[in-house]
Amino acid sequence: MADLMIPTEFGLSEERKMMLDMLKKFKEKECPKDKIGEWDEENHFPVDVWKKLGDEGILGACFPEEFGGTGGNIIDEVLITEEISNSFSGVSKTYAIQAGREVRVMVEQDSVDDRDADLLADDIAGKIQNEMTYPGQIKVTVIREHRSVSYAK
Repeated sequence: MADLMIPTEFGLSEERKMMLDMLKKFKEKECPKDKIGEWDEENHFPVDVWKKLGDEGILGACFPEEFGGTGGNIIDEVLITEEISNSFSGVSKTYAIQAGREVRVMVEQDSVDDRDADLLADDIAGKIQNEMTYPGQIKVTVIREHRSVSYAK
């Protein structure tokens, strides 16, 4: 049975570091940014890439092996969700919160305008939907923030 408890040790295990490294290499080879945009435009995700995601253990990361998952836990699913979201241009950092049910994506204010932020939220949600298996839904929130700071002396 999958370990659903949150670990008491902080930092990534060597196994999780290897999983993230594998996912990054997979994205570079199978899901380059120009292709992702093209697939989103066509509202199509290639079946062969979907099968490769399954072969690599990216789909169903937190499901037990007897149900077709990889036997990982919620931490694995959260890390995969963050890595998928980080693959889009203009994204500076991604945080999966609420046990992976929401992804907050911080974008570079100079690189992404308001309209692009709306489109980016849809694109990330689409990519998560196409590349992962998960119960329920995952909310994607793109945050584009401008802060003005001044000091009175």
